[in-house]
Amino acid sequence: MALPPPRVGAYFLGMQPEPPPALDELAALAAHRATPSVTLQLATSQLAVDIYPTRIEFRNLAAEVERQLDVHDTPSPVRKRMAAALAALNDDEEFWRSQDEGLVVLADDEQLRAFRLHETVTNSVAVGDRFDVGALLRDATAPDRAFLLELTEGSVRLLALTRDRAPIEEAIAVPDDVRLELTYADNTGDADKERAGGAVGQNPERRRYSSIIQDVVLTRIGPRAWPLVLAASIELEPAYREINRYPLLVQESLGINPSYQEPGDLADRAWKIIDAARSAELAGWRELFGTRHAHGLAVSGLQEVATAATAAAVEELIFDVDAVVPGSIDEFGVLHAGDFATPPVYNVVDEIVARVLSTDGRVRSVHADELVDESPVAAMLRFPVST
Repeated sequence: MALPPPRVGAYFLGMQPEPPPALDELAALAAHRATPSVTLQLATSQLAVDIYPTRIEFRNLAAEVERQLDVHDTPSPVRKRMAAALAALNDDEEFWRSQDEGLVVLADDEQLRAFRLHETVTNSVAVGDRFDVGALLRDATAPDRAFLLELTEGSVRLLALTRDRAPIEEAIAVPDDVRLELTYADNTGDADKERAGGAVGQNPERRRYSSIIQDVVLTRIGPRAWPLVLAASIELEPAYREINRYPLLVQESLGINPSYQEPGDLADRAWKIIDAARSAELAGWRELFGTRHAHGLAVSGLQEVATAATAAAVEELIFDVDAVVPGSIDEFGVLHAGDFATPPVYNVVDEIVARVLSTDGRVRSVHADELVDESPVAAMLRFPVST
């Protein structure tokens, strides 16, 4: 949802950074065209001690935005409005208390939006005719990020996992009285009427308890396409899986009660499960790719995939999370080489991802060695497309 025009600095008082947008909204942001469009990326921190230096760096990047707007011959009233919007954001004390690992600010003369990311980003500024949504895409589909849910009758904890860092506990708003869902109650209001105990009798209560917890967890996870590993007590695991609505819940669980385990040990176990499931899934994907390629329903060349994405033919896309290929793609899907110093040039891999998302295709980021044919993209097609 677009914010009101950033014409009054006081408007930003109390503004909170948004979580990463859902993939369908990302497609809309990628399709946005307006000159000038500003993308500001800033590495941030959850530590209070880092707020002051982070705001100094934001101010420096805002000054670079002004410089680039001037280079692009942006009309003076527009430059002033955008500068005032960024300055107001920098002055908003409450805004800077709600940060994560990275921040992406998207702004034009009509709107300003700020997104907090779990992924760290490189401090940068880009000014052109579109937003650079690459960091948002990678945060939403990061192959080296996952969630771990610790679930027992006495404790609930959601951990964000990264391979190169210690687990980070996510703040989730678990209701204070949620454990009351596990207590026995009769169906008629008769206090003396007993219900069946044991595993059978308590299944409805455990399902209700699990459902409440899942609502809280999914609110925190948001639109991210990260796997979720379950570490639950033996009583709650079947109930949670029965009511699960998250499509990326890993089928295999840790199989241990998390109550007496350290987060680091749980994370190590979780990554082994995730890696095994991922390896099997990608092996199956590559095998299917080979079969469909023989029938013209799978392609891996950059130009072939760009053409298919433009024709709304891509059913599922896998792309290299680290790939940066400067250039542009025209309305017919034809690739044009270029360099970032000569606009309009952007990362064509991100543009392909955006076109796939805009036509309801599925996307997944992987590492280069997990792809096929040494190409940064590979796609399963809905129908054959002639390049």
